[in-house]
Amino acid sequence: MPEYEVSRILSRERGLRKVRIGFEVDYRAAGILPVSAISTKRLFEIPYTRSIRKLYLMGRKFYLYTGLLPEESDVIDYWMSNFEEDAIIVRALERVWWTPHAKATEYVSESGAVYGVVDLIELKDLPPPRLIREKVVELDEADVAILGVKLRWPFASLREAERESEKRIGRRIPHQTLSRHFRKHVLKIWKGNRVWLYRDLSDTPYRLLYLEGRDAVKLARALVQLPWFHTAYLDVDRALVSGQPPCSSILPLYQAVGELDVEVLEMVMEPSMSKVVPVDDLLRKLVRVRVRKR
Repeated sequence: MPEYEVSRILSRERGLRKVRIGFEVDYRAAGILPVSAISTKRLFEIPYTRSIRKLYLMGRKFYLYTGLLPEESDVIDYWMSNFEEDAIIVRALERVWWTPHAKATEYVSESGAVYGVVDLIELKDLPPPRLIREKVVELDEADVAILGVKLRWPFASLREAERESEKRIGRRIPHQTLSRHFRKHVLKIWKGNRVWLYRDLSDTPYRLLYLEGRDAVKLARALVQLPWFHTAYLDVDRALVSGQPPCSSILPLYQAVGELDVEVLEMVMEPSMSKVVPVDDLLRKLVRVRVRKR
């Protein structure tokens, strides 16, 4: 089936309740570091914060803060200084996510069901996440106009970006300019489109696993081979993994990782967000900061 036909069909299905399709970019290639903090503090104004969610662990309430920060040590240090000393901070030095071709995923064509098979996960010894990454793209307003529509819906056209640029950026950016920026900038940081599979939250709550130890990154990479897990943030000897593992998978998972050098902290996430900032709004602020520094 031609790509344009796939795009047309999927564009009619934007409201799918149990499936989400996303446009993934390598933020670090643009000099932006995704970061998360798990804290007991309820803070309201932290620069570069993308979202705030409530987490629960054995009756205790925590807050999950996610942000997109300029990858500059003073900015990162300031962001982290807002939290208590024993807050859990995980930098996404690398992000990995589930793909339909993942090793531990199986399909039943007759029913269309998707299954995760714990016994099939592969624990690989891969290089650790890189502390230092070369920035390959300096984002500007044209790039943000494109990312604004693509991050909401990966099959959005550049014509849509052109129409929205006046409302969101304050001036209309011509289609020809957007097309050039898409080729020269956005495609350099594009990591492909991805799929999230969701279960009914009343049956399977959304969970966050904090992993710490020598094998934390290895385990996080393995977990996103299962369709229940969506995304992992990889740091040095620590990781955050989010998803909806069914209750029936918990015992097999813990049995499978029993020999690894890793501690696991499992938290349940409240479905509603306390705060969310549209990602294109945040990217525009990052771009404006850089413009002022030039």
